[in-house]
Amino acid sequence: MVSSTTRGGFTTDGQIKADLLDRARAFCGKKEMVLESSTSGGTQGWTPQTAEVLFKCE
Repeated sequence: MVSSTTRGGFTTDGQIKADLLDRARAFCGKKEMVLESSTSGGTQGWTPQTAEVLFKCE
């Protein structure tokens, strides 16, 4: 699992999740990263945004 919290910016949910997926792929190295679930919360530019990606390496 990887997670992120972004505060006070204009980063989109898609950008945050893309960064987390890149981190998950890097963690798996040469193995395939398989996404199991993802969640996000918060409002862009208004409240802290949170995202979490649950994955496994196969």
